[in-house]
Amino acid sequence: DLRTVAQRLLIPMDYLMLSLLMIAMARASNAESVELILYVPMRDGQESSIPGLFADWREVFLPMEKAHATLVGTALLLEQTLRQRHWRVFNPLKKPEMAVVNFDTNRSRRQQSFLQLPNTIWDPTLNYPLGR
Repeated sequence: DLRTVAQRLLIPMDYLMLSLLMIAMARASNAESVELILYVPMRDGQESSIPGLFADWREVFLPMEKAHATLVGTALLLEQTLRQRHWRVFNPLKKPEMAVVNFDTNRSRRQQSFLQLPNTIWDPTLNYPLGR
C-alpha cells in the first residue's frame, strides 16, 4: 500500500506519487534526469496571514541515474528538494515542452477558521451548501 510506504518514509503521499511519476518518466525516456513544472503554494512570508491563493509555477530538476534511482531514494531526494525549495522560476518561453504537474488532493481540512468544503455538498443550481 502506497500510503503505508509514505507514512514509513515520513513524506506526504503526493511526494511519493510524484516520485513514481518521475521514475517512470526517466525509465520511459531512458533519461539520466527529469525536470517537471510544479504549481506550488508560496506562503512563506507576510502573505501567510492573508486569505487567498498565493501559488506559482516552479521548475524542479532531479538526477535519475538508472543504476541508483530507487523509489525510496527518489522520494527522499524529492522531499528534500521541495522542503528546501531548490527550484527555479518557470519560464514557459524557454521550455514550452516541459511536463506540468498540478496536485490537488481535494482533502477537506481546516485552516484556522476556514474549512474547504467538498463539491458533493453544494447545490449547483442554488450555489450554496445543501441543507440550509
